[in-house]
Amino acid sequence: MNDSLDLKSVLDAVGAILIRSFILGIVFLVVWFLFMVLVGDLAYTIHSIWFDMSKQQFDLLWYGGMGLAKMFLFFCLLIPYIGIKMVLANK
Repeated sequence: MNDSLDLKSVLDAVGAILIRSFILGIVFLVVWFLFMVLVGDLAYTIHSIWFDMSKQQFDLLWYGGMGLAKMFLFFCLLIPYIGIKMVLANK
């Protein structure tokens, strides 16, 4: 019985960490998107000095990065959180 309580508390703690990390990641993505919308041209100007790239390549890189970050958030944080909550609901 004691092992069951320990497992439940560990799963609760891991679930709390996962959901908080997911929320912080979503906040980061929103800030990244707002930065891209509000000062994207300035960011492109600065980066085009350092790297030889077109505006289309820059946009592709930024939106591709946002897509990868979003996939990471959903597949590595949200889906395991949902799985943990499903396991805890069955016990």
